Amino acid sequence: MRIKRLTYIGDPILSLDEAKSYLNREGFAGDDNDITRLIKAAQGMLEAKTSLFIQKGTGEGYAGGWYDQAGGCHEFGRLPILSIDKVEYKAEDTTDYTVLGEANYELDDTHLIPMLAYVGDVDLPDLATDQIKQVKVEVTIGHEAADETIADLKQMIAWLVVKMYVYRDDPPEKLETAVDKWLCTRIVPNVGGI
Repeated sequence: MRIKRLTYIGDPILSLDEAKSYLNREGFAGDDNDITRLIKAAQGMLEAKTSLFIQKGTGEGYAGGWYDQAGGCHEFGRLPILSIDKVEYKAEDTTDYTVLGEANYELDDTHLIPMLAYVGDVDLPDLATDQIKQVKVEVTIGHEAADETIADLKQMIAWLVVKMYVYRDDPPEKLETAVDKWLCTRIVPNVGGI
């Protein structure tokens, strides 16, 4: 199940002051807005290229049926998933979602890729699991606070901010090439191929 980010909670893991220090722009306030945008863009680029959620936020995902695989679970394609906030489902003959009771599911984060696991005999009033057309999941994603994130992620975001600042007047593909070369030497390839 692919999880899409909906919102950000809190501040980016790289602060404006830290970014300005990397850029040697401590005494200049005139480009604070531009640097703030670069921080957000760098974090977004890193999230997109690594399948990692860096900053805490909310997300949602959809599955095309009750089970993605044997064992009664749906794998989440991105990390980390902090909690499952709501699970809803709809049958083939309806457009309305029904909320699944919290006692019927849990976050199974004991594996490399976290999963939505159904618990016991799931209570679906007057409906068999093979009649489920779609499952919708709302989750809390990312890291709790900047100090809990991997130090390398913060360094990568700082490096991206510097590169974006340097290449800001160049064609976007020049930055993209530089980023791809740098990332492939410093980070584990996409978890789960997603």
